[in-house]
Amino acid sequence: MSCLCWFKRRSRKGRSSSSGKRGASSTATVSVSGPATATATTTTTTTASAESTSRSDDSGAVRPVSKSAGSSQSQRSISSLYEERGHGQLRVFDYDELQGATAEFGRAQKLGEGGFGSVYKGFIRAADGKGDRVPVAVKKLNQRGMQVIYRDFKTSNVLLDKDFRAKLSDFGLAREGPTGANTHVSTAVVGTQGYAAPEYMDTGHLTTKSDVWSFGVVLYEILTGRRSLDRNRPAAEQKLLEWVAQFPPDSRNFRMIMDPRLRGEYSVKAAREIAKLADSCLLKNAKERPTMSEVVEVLGRAVQAHAEPDSGAPGPGPGAKGKKTDAATPSRRRRD
Repeated sequence: MSCLCWFKRRSRKGRSSSSGKRGASSTATVSVSGPATATATTTTTTTASAESTSRSDDSGAVRPVSKSAGSSQSQRSISSLYEERGHGQLRVFDYDELQGATAEFGRAQKLGEGGFGSVYKGFIRAADGKGDRVPVAVKKLNQRGMQVIYRDFKTSNVLLDKDFRAKLSDFGLAREGPTGANTHVSTAVVGTQGYAAPEYMDTGHLTTKSDVWSFGVVLYEILTGRRSLDRNRPAAEQKLLEWVAQFPPDSRNFRMIMDPRLRGEYSVKAAREIAKLADSCLLKNAKERPTMSEVVEVLGRAVQAHAEPDSGAPGPGPGAKGKKTDAATPSRRRRD
């Protein structure tokens, strides 16, 4: 969803610091997946019964939540409470720092392993660089670990903060993915019309590639500014995927699908790249769809294309590495 930032730029305000809690410090927990930055938050104990902590779904930060009934604080924003308390302990670590803290994720530092990855013991310096090093638990996520299938991925379930960072909401239909030798999970067909993968609608067989299809639909919604199903449009334009199929990414008329509210302020090269990615996510054969890690790689290339001078020429698709997820011809293959 980070591609929202590429096409719909907004002015950004400075980020406010997050705060910690009153009480004695305990251990910090860090989650990291691959060579990227990670966020660590030192958790603390408290005797105030009106306070609890809630972990952010993708930042790893711990947020205080006020539960005191009738209190004036319950009507105030979380950010104002952060600023008032002024005990910010939020730090961002890069991958190299976490490697150093855990002796390069050495076996001697390994505390255990769960369904989503291994947990390591490490030590970090306090934010001010003073005092003894703080013990932390670092979880290194494994993309081949246990999978969670969202099952109802759609634009209305994606929330954006002031910095255009996407947050998924409403996990009520989420299911654990297949384990062992199983290739799918059999479930009752639920979800939202226009987003559910066709093989799931036909058979009830749920896989991680079911979410990939839904992601492709959302990508086209972002590009076009249209809904996946819109009964208020002319009959030929009511179903988004059927309409965009008339304007393949490599065609001269591709710009016809772009959201007119952008007023041409976007990179055509990056837009073509993302349309090709969407087409690869929408391949009829679920096995040929890219994994979400491959999707992230393609979005990274689209970011680079957005930064380069725009010639309007199409860029490489997700199959640039020779995999079956080649997006150069998905418009022909998707609707066979």
